[in-house]
Amino acid sequence: MNLSVWLPLLILLSSLLPGLAIFVLREESHALRTGLNLFGAVAKLGLVAWMIWGVFHEQLYEARWTLAPGLDLAGNLFTFVIFYELLTLAPFPLIAHKGSPEALRGARIYLAYTLAGGMLLLVGAVWLRTIAGPLDFAEGGILGQVPGLDPATLGWIFLLLMAGLGVKAALVPLHGWLPQAMVVPAPVSALLHAVAVVKAGAFGIVRVVYDVYGVEFAASLGLLAPLGIVAALPSSTARSRPCPRIS
Repeated sequence: MNLSVWLPLLILLSSLLPGLAIFVLREESHALRTGLNLFGAVAKLGLVAWMIWGVFHEQLYEARWTLAPGLDLAGNLFTFVIFYELLTLAPFPLIAHKGSPEALRGARIYLAYTLAGGMLLLVGAVWLRTIAGPLDFAEGGILGQVPGLDPATLGWIFLLLMAGLGVKAALVPLHGWLPQAMVVPAPVSALLHAVAVVKAGAFGIVRVVYDVYGVEFAASLGLLAPLGIVAALPSSTARSRPCPRIS
């Protein structure tokens, strides 16, 4: 078995398999449910530690499955959008679960915000794919190497992408859904904050800035100041790198 391929999948399965097993357990099986939760958590922790050790020893971990010709899963902006929106739908029944008027209202507001953000994200991704070609994630970004791109157009696309992702990341002023969704029990609110929505939105912003636009290229176009990322760049880069002339 090639661990460089299977280790990422095993990390996912360490949560999926215990979750499926817990789903079919009887309500009174508290001890078994707790044991499966702990087993999945410990297994994931061990596998992630193993992967970190490999990364520090320059091991590459990558698993690819083809969704369509020339389109691999999880390696590009389009497949990210697909699974990002699937993740959007998953918390809806959790927010509405109590069935109270407050819970139903919070769930509707959550869905309205996140679906609107998803539409902006999809429009930005399609527009960028149309003008720039394949959008495979790459360290340092890909757009700086594509000739013939208009900086103003890239700026509008960046705005669409950040707005779409910023809804789920609960960036002000796009955060209105989050207080309304906090009618849910504490475990669900923790899920919304820590995994399913807010952190996924922040992860998407990092992906677009670092692996699609590239930090230096985005900074040279003046796109990062509203996000506060420009402060993280070396001062010499900000002073010495001229704004590119793209024709």
